[in-house]
Amino acid sequence: MSEHWRTEPEAVHTAVVILPDGSEHEVDGTAPFAETIRKYAREAGLSKFDVFIDGTETDAAEAPNDFSEIDEVEIKKYDEGA
Repeated sequence: MSEHWRTEPEAVHTAVVILPDGSEHEVDGTAPFAETIRKYAREAGLSKFDVFIDGTETDAAEAPNDFSEIDEVEIKKYDEGA
């Protein structure tokens, strides 16, 4: 008798969102990027903020659709003096 075909569970990619207070939150790779970032920024009490994807500052117009190719996103309080 032959061995049955099996599939391996698909690996689920997660990214980490880091807030200004240093807290880290795991996010599913399929989560909508802009919506998720705004949600975490609101929860952190930020109305204006900067976003860094894997260490590179990213403009809102350049935001990806999801977190599928991202390892880490850092939300930083906007510094008006910078």
